[in-house]
Amino acid sequence: MFTSVSSNYRAEWILSQHIGIARHGYRSRRPDPQGVENADGRVDRAINGFEIRQKQKALEAMKTTAQEHGCNLKDLLDDESLKKTAVAAKYAHPENADQTWTGRGRKPRWVQEALDAGKTLDDLAM
Repeated sequence: MFTSVSSNYRAEWILSQHIGIARHGYRSRRPDPQGVENADGRVDRAINGFEIRQKQKALEAMKTTAQEHGCNLKDLLDDESLKKTAVAAKYAHPENADQTWTGRGRKPRWVQEALDAGKTLDDLAM
């Protein structure tokens, strides 16, 4: 299959065959810049079209699944109970009330310093 095309040009030849770039006797070792730009545009459009089709398929599958469970997809996505809400702070810095901590995640430096100084979390509670 590649007997007429040297090993250095296999990728270029395959690209030209699959995308349809006609070389028309262009014998330079470098591909035609205009042809490459056109190919890039076509490849980008093909990729974007594929991604759009995949998203549409996923949306249809989600709609079907929601209907099977007796729900409407829009109602599920707009449901306020599914949205995350801010967690109230439980602890505050004794000297600067603007520095607070919810008790989740890593302890802030001021909490760790207070604990190292002998205080407890109850001492820092709001």
